[in-house]
Amino acid sequence: MIRRIQPGHRAAGFTVIELLTVISIIAVLMGLLLPAIQRVRESAKRSTAANEINQIATSINAFKAKLNASYIPCGGGGPNGTFRLQNAYTGTEYEAVYLKSIFPYLNLGATGLPGTPQSPVLLDANQTMVFFLAGGWPANGPNGAIPGGGNYQGFSVNRQQPFTPLQTQGETRIGPFLEIQKGKVTDPSTNIEDGRYRDPWGTPYAYFSWDQTQNTYPNQTFSWGNSTTTPHFTPGTGTAANNPAKHFNQKGFQIISAGRNKVFGPGGAWTPGSGAWGDAVSSPGGDDMSNFNIGMHVNQQ
Repeated sequence: MIRRIQPGHRAAGFTVIELLTVISIIAVLMGLLLPAIQRVRESAKRSTAANEINQIATSINAFKAKLNASYIPCGGGGPNGTFRLQNAYTGTEYEAVYLKSIFPYLNLGATGLPGTPQSPVLLDANQTMVFFLAGGWPANGPNGAIPGGGNYQGFSVNRQQPFTPLQTQGETRIGPFLEIQKGKVTDPSTNIEDGRYRDPWGTPYAYFSWDQTQNTYPNQTFSWGNSTTTPHFTPGTGTAANNPAKHFNQKGFQIISAGRNKVFGPGGAWTPGSGAWGDAVSSPGGDDMSNFNIGMHVNQQ
């Protein structure tokens, strides 16, 4: 049977104008919703960063209490102030003196660490912090894979060989003081596990500690690149003041997240003692977070 549309009646459906109206309303709602979703995500990341900074700080204090250490170094006697891991030390190196202070029975002639005196494994400040808090070193370095790296399972109770890897599950260990998930120490741009503990935006946390032996912050500047895809760490690129500004906890330690923009302070660099923080969220350091100011560094000059 053929149906005919009676005069005064129209076929069921939407007109073009009605469809365009609905589409316009949906577009407006999406425009209002997406920024709100982004704000919620950023707020969640800031909360995560604040929690992680607190976890690191708690772990540092636990390490100091357990091993009777006055501080965890953020550098050493290597090139650009890096901390050197070696299978043997003479005993006079900065690293040897510190290691013996926390492991008095360590055999400096056969430490069990990777690297040699001629070709040590060099750790930047973040990697050094991870090494002591988790008892492990990076799986990869500038020259390729590092033997025994990537195992963050604390230290052995063998006082002469504290760096012996975990032998059996359930074995008594010292630490780890900071639990390490592989994704947190993996470069997101290369998928290489480099042992740098990263904030929720993928940038390694900056770590500074007061050097108790020299009564100063290390004479270093730590900076990461401004790229959003390949943040990198370049130690020793400048000189730090030895009179910390008001933000600093002298004879303590500092943990800083570069925040959403992945940039530390003005010009992509953050210098100890300079007090050079942005005065607005739009400035390079305006969204930085730290253990001495857990909120963003806005109007904190």
